[in-house]
Amino acid sequence: MTRLDAPMDIADDQIEPSMQTLGNLFAPGIDKSFIIPQYQRDYSWNNNNKNHQVEQFFEDIVGRLQFRDDNGSIRPVCQSYFVGTMIFKGTWNKDSASLEVIDGQQRLTTTYLFFCALSNRFVDTADDLQDRIAAIPSSNNLSQKWEKLISKYRDYGLRIRRYRLNTSEKPYENGINCRLKIETGAEVVDTLIFGKRTDINRLMPKCEAEKNLIDAYEYIYAHLGIESLASSPSFSEYLSFPDDQNGQLIAAESLYQKYLYYSTILYGIQEQLCAPAVAILSTRSEKQSNEIFESLNSKGKELEPVDLIKNNIFERLPTDPRNKAHESWGEIKQCLSSYDPKSGSMANSWVNLEQFFYLFWIAVEDPKVVRNHLYDQYKDTYNQAGKTELEEFLKRAVDFAPDVSALYNTNLLQRNVIPQDYLEHAKEGLHYLVKIQGTRQSFPLLASALHACRKKALKPAMLIELIDYLAVAFLFLSFRNVRGSKYTSILQDTAHCLANCVRKGYLDEGLRNQMATWYIRNLEDELSDIIGKISYEDIEEMIHTDGGFEYSNNSGHEKSHAKVRYLLRIRCYRKILSQKDKGAGTESSFTWNVEHILPDSKEQHSITHQLGNLIWLDKATNDECKDKDVMDKIKLYQKKAANPEIAEMTDFFHDLCGDEEQKKSAIEKRSRRILYELYSEVVKKSSTRDSSGREISKQRAKPRYKDRLDQFINAKGKRYQFDIAKNHWFHTFASEFVCESESEDDEQHIIPFPNATPFTLPLIRLTGKSGINKIDELIKYVNTQLNNNCTFRRIGKQSQTQKNLGAYIIKMLETYKNYLLLDEN
Repeated sequence: MTRLDAPMDIADDQIEPSMQTLGNLFAPGIDKSFIIPQYQRDYSWNNNNKNHQVEQFFEDIVGRLQFRDDNGSIRPVCQSYFVGTMIFKGTWNKDSASLEVIDGQQRLTTTYLFFCALSNRFVDTADDLQDRIAAIPSSNNLSQKWEKLISKYRDYGLRIRRYRLNTSEKPYENGINCRLKIETGAEVVDTLIFGKRTDINRLMPKCEAEKNLIDAYEYIYAHLGIESLASSPSFSEYLSFPDDQNGQLIAAESLYQKYLYYSTILYGIQEQLCAPAVAILSTRSEKQSNEIFESLNSKGKELEPVDLIKNNIFERLPTDPRNKAHESWGEIKQCLSSYDPKSGSMANSWVNLEQFFYLFWIAVEDPKVVRNHLYDQYKDTYNQAGKTELEEFLKRAVDFAPDVSALYNTNLLQRNVIPQDYLEHAKEGLHYLVKIQGTRQSFPLLASALHACRKKALKPAMLIELIDYLAVAFLFLSFRNVRGSKYTSILQDTAHCLANCVRKGYLDEGLRNQMATWYIRNLEDELSDIIGKISYEDIEEMIHTDGGFEYSNNSGHEKSHAKVRYLLRIRCYRKILSQKDKGAGTESSFTWNVEHILPDSKEQHSITHQLGNLIWLDKATNDECKDKDVMDKIKLYQKKAANPEIAEMTDFFHDLCGDEEQKKSAIEKRSRRILYELYSEVVKKSSTRDSSGREISKQRAKPRYKDRLDQFINAKGKRYQFDIAKNHWFHTFASEFVCESESEDDEQHIIPFPNATPFTLPLIRLTGKSGINKIDELIKYVNTQLNNNCTFRRIGKQSQTQKNLGAYIIKMLETYKNYLLLDEN
């Protein structure tokens, strides 16, 4: 007779339901572990958004706990409630099992962090109390009671760690046997469980998921503290004593009673955490687990477009012999969470998947994307795609990830991508645009420019020109109150073109630099047209309305400081370039600093803070100028400083030695000149004059590329190729097709094409008359089979409703034939 509690053999695609409690998920004495692979969604619960998920979870647990007075002591009374459904890939009905978390990882991870915080609260409280009672004589009866209480605290904490946080038998490869193996944030979780308090306090997040893990743990740990719980009405009668409230030292006996209650309350919170009910659905089938996940989430909280894209790809790509889709997704996440190990992770220097895919889609797939409809646009593009196309899509995403990551953390820029002569300039410019100006409309363009530069399609000098142009242009766009909608499409179209300059099959390698340069020139022309003509009067108004062109060492206006520093940098840099070829000494100017010619005043809005009183100076001269008067400074500038502007400042220096009115006038005049020169040299288009003397603007971009740009954007770079010689676009293909017929027994039969079953496009390899003849054969073959009621489909599309693609194939073949006929004519 079969035992009712014996594990049963379950088919791979069978769903195994079970009702459990949160405590049973991490039940003592079993070797069950949970795995959250890197390709899964990251831990995202935090208290920074309107939902306050961690706070709500904590309140749901602690707020339900009640206590019953039992002959002078208190006993916890727990309440159960339903926390939802969790989906696991694997077999639940085994004591020893590794289960992959498909859905429910936020609740599961938070529960695990809660147990971790409880364990550490017990142990840390024992350590604190051990120090506090050291002065009590060991012969004292109270001392013995304290020792027992401290032992109880430490025992409770270690039991949680040993039996709930760890597996009982099988440690992981790194020797740590955490019950929850979370690949994005594993080191953080290990430190929270096994690290000392000092180790936990020194934790530095390397990605957003790690930051959320640390923040969630710290929130729970802090709110489990005795003072925090004492402020709650539910526990105040047990943890608040009269001596506490009067600010006096609490009596030793009362203090003992307080911590005795505190241990019971912490223990009760642990029991309450174990009580909530959860529905478990498990299956060993990848396809089945994804289908359950989508079904449940379609009726609940709407998934992010990125999660829907991921699930769609995973469902359609094969998992054997190894799941390349999972590996690719993990590569993207790993790349986006990269950080510079020398400097450590900077706040918000990482990129989340939603940010990345939005930038990626604009740059590589379609510049007209609507963020909320990203999944719909993905389906429109790839719903009929085969295995090869989906794999190529993932490859492009993996390839683009380093450039998006470097955009947000410029320490990741490598010398093999941007030469040393340009590296500091690029880092400073990108940091300024992304972190200081925060011009989000330009982010896809900047990522595409880095991508094209890394792929040798964009020269570093053009990357620097683009960065400097945008830094200055956005100042004048803001002054003109130009809304982002007026220029966003220009930025996104250019981003798309730059990224696709290097996309396989889209542009001949010999033309990449030429076209990439033109795209940037065209962007500059279009933005300059929007800005329009700027006069000295406009500059005057700009200085007085924007107060952001002041710089004082005595104030901490970071944005204003960064703006002034960058403007002085690029102005000096361009003057150096105008005097000599790019080379040694040019890039070093980006390590210089701001010098106040007249000493920096502590007065608010002093004339000494204005742009006209500032100069970009090499460090050696800057250091030597300290505490010197103006005349001595000027002599040092003229004798030693490397800034070429100094040679042009003789009249300015003369006025600066005059009375207060002369000084003020000279500084204001130079402020206007600096901004006007930046406009003229960076933003304003070059001009010429016609026979009547009228000034005519000239375009930077050569007009002959204009039609090609428009065609490229309209084609969206998808399944299109441009033939420069013929100035003609034509379709290409990236699919294998097969023709099937249905017999009387309803079975599918493949109808072969001579010497090619299945046949593969693109037909880019077909040229000349032989190519035209081959296309005619294909068209004839397709028409014949359509007349016989046969169906053409892409290979690898078993999960989708089939659509007869015969007419589509004929249209593409005729398009390609017309392209070849151009060559014949």
